[in-house]
Amino acid sequence: MRWGARQRQTSGRETVPGRLLPSPLRWPAAAVLAGCAAVTAGFGVSLAGKRPTGWLDTAADARIQSALDQHAPILRFLVGAGTLMPVTLMTAALVVACVLTRRWSGAVLAAVAVPAGITLAEYVLKPLIGRTMLGALSFPSGHVTAVFALAGACAVLLADPPGHRVPGPARLLLALAALLAASAVAVATVAQAAHYFTDVVGGAAVGTGVVLACALTLDALATRHVPATGPRRGRRETGVGSSRKGARMSSSPESPHLDNHHRNTLRQIFEHPVSHNIEWHAVTSLLEAVGTVTVHHDGKVTVTVGPERTIFDPPAGKDIDAQMVVDLRHMLSKAGYGAS
Repeated sequence: MRWGARQRQTSGRETVPGRLLPSPLRWPAAAVLAGCAAVTAGFGVSLAGKRPTGWLDTAADARIQSALDQHAPILRFLVGAGTLMPVTLMTAALVVACVLTRRWSGAVLAAVAVPAGITLAEYVLKPLIGRTMLGALSFPSGHVTAVFALAGACAVLLADPPGHRVPGPARLLLALAALLAASAVAVATVAQAAHYFTDVVGGAAVGTGVVLACALTLDALATRHVPATGPRRGRRETGVGSSRKGARMSSSPESPHLDNHHRNTLRQIFEHPVSHNIEWHAVTSLLEAVGTVTVHHDGKVTVTVGPERTIFDPPAGKDIDAQMVVDLRHMLSKAGYGAS
């Protein structure tokens, strides 16, 4: 699976306000979310009200503490990085970065997911499960929940950033680095005997799960509330390749070079809510009628309609997904087309 494979060249902003995860990553994200919920629920039920450690904690805690007992200064630094003040500052920096780059959805994700994860761990799950260590509620670890929520938010924001200025492999490495840093904090927390091993596993599951739940919810809301047409209609423009059929734009699908199939496809693209049964071959036929379509050796398709140019990844099946519908709607709207 490619990391944020779809590319756009129409603008430097998100085509769909609020879209965070590219379509190929949404089902895997939902699967990971389900796994996080299962881990949290499973450990929560088995550890409810228990103070003594089980065999997993006994084995893991002893090994981690004996292996790292010579690195106390580093461990203290890592544990400190998961406390409230550093996490708050890093979250605020992430929100500011998203605002400065006009990634409003990313700003909402960071501002909501990290505090939500901490609140869920500290004020809901800890009192509900009631597991203690040294007289304090311990499952799930609030420190680890916080750092994994922060790392998860970074990973989501790196999945499909506007413009794809950073190559996919580099973004993947950055996301893995953020998750590795969060894992280091979790290991240090066990090594410093601040939490049991199962506490930090639960914290990692809660932090990761909350971020994915927020991202998927924001994506669903963004797709549902995309307007049926662009902000302007009735424009007529002449774009690149004006000698080709379809270079002259019209806001109506009643243009003479569009047949009934083209007009039906155009209406489907502008339907609200987003249609889920538009065939790719019908879309390419429409795009060839109103602009130019170039298929590259890597399978990607460059579409030029008037002044707008977008690169698409053809769908795996015969129908295009909701995100591609929105991308097409945005491009056609800016080129002067709209629903009749």
